[in-house]
Amino acid sequence: MKPFVWISLLHAVVVSIAEIARNQGGWQWWPFWTIDFVAAALLFAGGLALARRRTLPGALVLTAGWGFSTAMNWMSFASQLEANLRDDASVEPIAYAAGYGVFRSAICLVLSVILLRPPQLD
Repeated sequence: MKPFVWISLLHAVVVSIAEIARNQGGWQWWPFWTIDFVAAALLFAGGLALARRRTLPGALVLTAGWGFSTAMNWMSFASQLEANLRDDASVEPIAYAAGYGVFRSAICLVLSVILLRPPQLD
C-alpha cells in the first residue's frame, strides 16, 4: 500500500505546482483555482496520515480526495472537450490531458476503495 500513498502525495504536490504555473500572470476567478488546492489538500492530508500510520481517518480523507479529484477532472475534461468541439471540431491536447486526469483519478479512487477497506487497516 505504500506506493499508493506515495502516488497520492506526489499527485497532490504536482497538482499544486501545476495550478500555480498555469495561473502565473493571470489568476482566474477564485472558485476555479481553489478547487484544485482543495483536492491537493485532501490527497496530501490523507496520504500523509497513511504514511505515518495506517488509520481509518487517513483512508477516508484520501478516498475523499480521489473522489473530489475525479469529479474535478471530469468537469475540466467535459468543458475542454465541449469548447474544442464547438469551436472547430478538433480536440486540443489539453482535452486529452484532462481525459487522462479523469482516467487516472478514477483508477486511484477505485484502488483507494479496494486497498483501504477497514479490515486492512490497523
